[in-house]
Amino acid sequence: MSLYTMNSSNNAFSEADKSIEFDGVTLHGTLCTPDDKPARQVVLMIPGSGEVDRNENALQLQLNTFNQIAHALANAGIASLRYDKRGCAMSGGNYHETGFFNFVDDAEAWLNCVSAYPELNGAKPYLLGHSEGTLIANFLSAENTLVNGQILLTPFLENLELTIERQLKHTLDEVRKLSGLKGFVVRMFIRLSGDQLTKQRKIMQKVKNTTKSSLKLKKTMINAKWLREIMSVEPAEIYEKVSVPTLSIGGEKDLQCLPSDADKVSQHVKGPVETHVLSDMTHILRVDDEPASAFRYKQLSQNPIDSRACEIIVSWLQRQLL
Repeated sequence: MSLYTMNSSNNAFSEADKSIEFDGVTLHGTLCTPDDKPARQVVLMIPGSGEVDRNENALQLQLNTFNQIAHALANAGIASLRYDKRGCAMSGGNYHETGFFNFVDDAEAWLNCVSAYPELNGAKPYLLGHSEGTLIANFLSAENTLVNGQILLTPFLENLELTIERQLKHTLDEVRKLSGLKGFVVRMFIRLSGDQLTKQRKIMQKVKNTTKSSLKLKKTMINAKWLREIMSVEPAEIYEKVSVPTLSIGGEKDLQCLPSDADKVSQHVKGPVETHVLSDMTHILRVDDEPASAFRYKQLSQNPIDSRACEIIVSWLQRQLL
């Protein structure tokens, strides 16, 4: 274990490497704790989809989401734990052999361990999920009595198969509007490669028809097990089993999850729900002043995450102690 201290303009906090042995592999994460006083709450951060590390960084896109949230929480006296997904960064295992329910079990293994850390001294556990992580959070909130509340960032209620098709349709619409040589080249490539919706539907059917954990289509590896399992879940049915206090935050310019789903959480969760849909916020928790476009994610990722989201999270957590 390594320990180091970070200093901010408002406070100081410490970050320690943590690891757990679970289901035959070693999983790694970071425990972030405030230095000035013992934390009364600890937030377990559950990442979104894809091969991402504890900060939600992937090879193609560096989001640095959870480290920014962790530091904002620590400056408010709240501890947090974030972790590398199975098969990603320092965590062992094979990502492409890992199903959705494996990711649920991994998150629960961290939850069951977090209360035992001496640095936390009995701090109450909460969950924070982003995108796919919101669904995992609800699975745990519905069944694990350790959970005191959950924070959902860009949650979704529609079946993932519908989400994937909707996202592709939006991308194709964006491509049609691309100007200049880039737009011409991309559109030409798409025309030559055939009808994209038909191709995607065929891929989904292949995933459903196989029992293999992964499929390789040309040079792309598809986690078939994960897709089959998450497509089998109806999110609303899981939400309806939850009775813990819930904070739901959506983005007005979210292209991956429907912004309206953040408000609809309150129609399903049985416990108290606070909802926010933040103007101009995207799925990657950045503010975009221009028309929403996934093509701008790399540029937007250079900016810090929306400070309004952090402020709402901190305020909500503090009110849970009143």
